[in-house]
Amino acid sequence: CRLSAIVGSVRNIGPSMTRVLNRFAGEVGSYQWKTIAREIGLTDPEIDAIEESDRHNLQEKVYQTFRRWRMKNGRRATLDVLVGHLRDLNMAALADKLEELSQKEGLTRRSDRQTKRDISGSGP
Repeated sequence: CRLSAIVGSVRNIGPSMTRVLNRFAGEVGSYQWKTIAREIGLTDPEIDAIEESDRHNLQEKVYQTFRRWRMKNGRRATLDVLVGHLRDLNMAALADKLEELSQKEGLTRRSDRQTKRDISGSGP
């Protein structure tokens, strides 16, 4: 059932992940969020819907972008994957900030680092 899959994906987020993504959303600039949204696989209609839902609150738009990404990708949408996308976009300062926030929250990085290929299905 599609509903149970969505509920399961939301459960996978967990309170620590939610806190990290919420705090990180405040670090993303207005000129960066749509680029990041496209990089992590959101479609233009999904981005437009997020934009329309809260035109004046950038942090909420960014958080909802990450939430939608997590819902679409489930357990494959990890902080390591997001860090990889940010580095691919030459947003190293944001990637470093995300790693810092995740370490503060006690979410450690996996030693066998996932890449964005895991999400797109083009990996091994």
